[in-house]
Formats: sequence, structure tokens, C-alpha cells
Amino acid sequence: MNPLFSGPARAIAAWAAAVAAALCLASCVVATPPPSPPAVFEPAGIPGSVSSAEWDIAAVAYAEAGPGLDYSRAGLAPVLIVFRNRGGRSPLVDPAEVLGLAPGGQYAPYPPYQAVDVAEATTAFDESAKAALRGGAAGAIIGAGLGTLFGAMVGGGDALWQGALIGGGIGAFTGAATSLPEARYQLRRDMEADLSCLALRPVPVAPFGLMAGYVYFPSGMGIGWVRLTVRVEGEAFSYELPIAPPPFPVSGRPAPPPPAF
Repeated sequence: MNPLFSGPARAIAAWAAAVAAALCLASCVVATPPPSPPAVFEPAGIPGSVSSAEWDIAAVAYAEAGPGLDYSRAGLAPVLIVFRNRGGRSPLVDPAEVLGLAPGGQYAPYPPYQAVDVAEATTAFDESAKAALRGGAAGAIIGAGLGTLFGAMVGGGDALWQGALIGGGIGAFTGAATSLPEARYQLRRDMEADLSCLALRPVPVAPFGLMAGYVYFPSGMGIGWVRLTVRVEGEAFSYELPIAPPPFPVSGRPAPPPPAF
């Protein structure tokens, strides 16, 4: 962790973090079933998805949407888990029970706070902090790939706009950075909000509702599949599914197809 800056800038950043957190919670918590997204974005329409009489589940790869901080260059391989509940029960997928599968082994995801530590230790983070210092706002340097994909999968329209705001604009509230330590501090705070807000949460999916959230695997391990467990009313169901590329163009860097097992 880098030294914190002090003075008025720190007070402004603290206020901004509270505003960002409020936006995060308002945008990410799905208390009731959201409007249905286009059929192609339903998990059942994603290649490799699994379906039962009660739910459809898909795993979708992250792809950066623009010239921001590319998490795949920052030590992370985010995977979006999308769950459509088609029944009247309330199933749960615990992110602690999700594993990434690769030809060389299996990997547990990083908790969001640890994913931030991993990203902060990379050259990509340093480059983005320097770019933020030159550009004046750390948030403009965080890419919108996480939020854009999340928003489109959850419902498009307003959700797409909210997702892009979270994925690419939270840092705009923190104001201009005047030193490299301050830029690093702001960028880390923005990553914390980004990764925490959009993470998969261990909460039940409402009857007939839609849930989506990221798990953050280490990059460079060749992870092409996920194994997860659905728990509901004392029952447990395990699935293995391939990580599909986004179902719509997100960037010029398409996700590679999953390796064969």
C-alpha cells in the first residue's frame, strides 16, 4: 500500500468515496427481478451454459472495452457468473465454492480486496497511475470492461449505463491528482469500488430473478472452465461450464476459446 496523501485533497477523496459507495450499492444490489434483457444475453443463450428445470447458468470472460486499465494485464482474469432463476425457490452460489479449471490444475478466485492488491503490484497499475496523473483523474483511466459487460448482462438500457459508470467513471468523483502517490491512492480506491461492487455475492437469487457477479482468478494460468455449486433448501448441485467470450463486441481483444479438457 502506498502512503496516503493528506490535506484538503484527502477530505475530498473521502467524501467522493462515500458517494461512489452509495452509487455502487444502488446499482449492484438486485432485490427484485430486473427487466428481462434481450434473449441473446440470457445465460441460456451463452455457449456452454448449463440449464436445469429451475435455472440457467453461464460463465462469461472479461474483455476490456477501451484504453483503460486492462485487468487482464494487471494479474487478473475476471469471469462473470450469470444466473437466471426460473423457479420459485431461492438458490445460492457461494463465490468461495467457485473454482477455475485449467489443464495444469484448479484455482480459487481472489477475494476482491486481494484482487486489488494483485493488480496494484503490476506494471499495468503503475502505467495507469502515471496516465491518471497526466490526465488529472484516476477514474478516467479505469477501463469500463467490467461494468459494461455486467450492465448488458443484467438488463441493458439503464443497467448498461450504470455498469459503465461503475466500471469506468467512479474515479471522476475524486478530482485531480497532483502527485504520483495521490494518483496511485485514487486509482486503488477506484479499483476497490469497482471490484467489490461487481463481485459475485453469496446471497440467494430471488424467485424468477437474475443475478450476475464477477469472480477474480489469477491471469496467465490458462483457466478456461469454472466449477460451481448451487445450494438450495439443503440440496447441492455441482456444474462445470466453459468460460464463453462476451456475447457482444466489447473490445478489439476477444477472449480466447477455452482449452479442451
